[in-house]
Amino acid sequence: MFRLAVSEVVGSLLMVVMVAALASMVLVAVNQWVYTQRGSTLKMMREAFIVEDVWFRRIDDRRIITVTIYNYGSVGLTVSRIYVNGTLALSGGCSVEPGSHLSIDVSYDWVEDARYSITVYTESGRVVRIEEKSPRI
Repeated sequence: MFRLAVSEVVGSLLMVVMVAALASMVLVAVNQWVYTQRGSTLKMMREAFIVEDVWFRRIDDRRIITVTIYNYGSVGLTVSRIYVNGTLALSGGCSVEPGSHLSIDVSYDWVEDARYSITVYTESGRVVRIEEKSPRI
């Protein structure tokens, strides 16, 4: 009978140790996730830019939309995607330092005297949308 009581105590201690180890692993994982989320949120809050200008141009036989971005935030930002009328026109990273301008040429077959919605996404999730009308040529 004495042996049965010892095995139950040992089994209970093993269960307590396993639960404590599992709880600490979950705590570390949640802490890391919160830290990562907080860092990206803080960066996005410091990120501030505007689409300063949009030019509709022809170069040879190509039609190009030039989007000029000004970063007035306190951190650098990376433009990850540009959509024109919901169509992905640029994907990739173009960096803009604080206080700097960046002009990005986007190949897009635009037509004269039409409205275009241009949406700029940054790597951290900030979105700016602007509507422009192409010129009559």
